[in-house]
Amino acid sequence: MVGYGLLAAIVAAHTRPAAAVGVALVAWLFDNGFVIGRHAHLGWHGGADVRRLIILLAAGAVGSMLGSRIRAARSGQAPHDAPSLASDRVFRP
Repeated sequence: MVGYGLLAAIVAAHTRPAAAVGVALVAWLFDNGFVIGRHAHLGWHGGADVRRLIILLAAGAVGSMLGSRIRAARSGQAPHDAPSLASDRVFRP
């Protein structure tokens, strides 16, 4: 599970943030089919699968956020932490 979590984070770091969900789902399918189910047998194991899926989604999200911050730092752009509002742009002479 740790291996697939790290793999999901690394792959998601090189993709767009929207693709992190797909990366996590593919990692969960591989984990479920080859580690848990053996011989490519997919199955649903209740709460355990929900926990595994949440862990992989979190790993993908963290990897994606770190990757986008690294790409922004390399390109010289500041990452956007919060959306700016029109009222934030106050003219000060």
